[in-house]
Amino acid sequence: MTNNIKQKDAKFTTSVAFGIICAFLATLVWSGNFIAGRALAPSLSPMILVLLRCTLASLIMLPLAWRPLKADWPVIRANLRFCALLSLLGITGANVFVYMAAHSTSAVNLSIISICTPLCILLLTRIFFAERLGLTRIIGLCITISGVLVLISRGEAAVLLNLHFQSGDLLMFGNVLSFAVYTLLLRKLPRGISLPSLLFMLMAMGGLFVIPGAIWEFVAGPPPVFNWAVFGGIVYVSLGSSLLAYGLWNIGIERAGSARTSIVYYSMPLFCGIEAIIILNEPVTLMHTISITLIIAGLFTAMRTPKSAKKL
Repeated sequence: MTNNIKQKDAKFTTSVAFGIICAFLATLVWSGNFIAGRALAPSLSPMILVLLRCTLASLIMLPLAWRPLKADWPVIRANLRFCALLSLLGITGANVFVYMAAHSTSAVNLSIISICTPLCILLLTRIFFAERLGLTRIIGLCITISGVLVLISRGEAAVLLNLHFQSGDLLMFGNVLSFAVYTLLLRKLPRGISLPSLLFMLMAMGGLFVIPGAIWEFVAGPPPVFNWAVFGGIVYVSLGSSLLAYGLWNIGIERAGSARTSIVYYSMPLFCGIEAIIILNEPVTLMHTISITLIIAGLFTAMRTPKSAKKL
């Protein structure tokens, strides 16, 4: 009996670790979505970009999802409204909000507001699922947030004190809330819906939801511009930010739970900073070193689950 329990615990620990790794990889891919979104902004309006992203992702996913989709269809049909809600929040809403916000607010503001996502997830988890955060997790979150603020402010308090928030910031808060609720709802995903089927349904429905807005942008706004660079950006957000990242994030929620996985999202500014150093050749300063150390230390601290922590 004891051996069986130990084996189950070992499997659980391995499963949680795998889920956390998947969440880190998803966050790494999503961090490039901000760069791609800003690069594509002059060429494509937000809803047209989401429509192209979802359409290409659906077409790529269809051959892989065809057989699982036929097998899972009875369960999907019985939970079609739930799947539609997931898509509306996690695909259409979250992405439209972030692409619209990128047109009307600064990158610094976007970075600061994005760190509200894990806090929102943890708060909603506490309210609706009665999960205790625990002192260790709270300390880890505080350390991580301090590292993020050091990274954003470059160690200068005046940068944070002189921030000016714009109307686009409210749109980014819409992204935060949409993605937080999407993450929590994944916990209620019915059994019998495989990952390929789920990804296809999310992308296909997400594209359908955004069609009216995309038509309005096409008629009322500037015409979209297509070239090889734009096409490359669309491929990235379709394959990477859509299929790969969402698939990894869903696995992370399933294996590690929404509370642990949400903490991983704090690594987003860390990945963005590393990408800026590599891609944009920004110099590495002492503030980068301090912030990265704080973020990593805080994440490891927050990931630890005290023995006294229990689910209510």
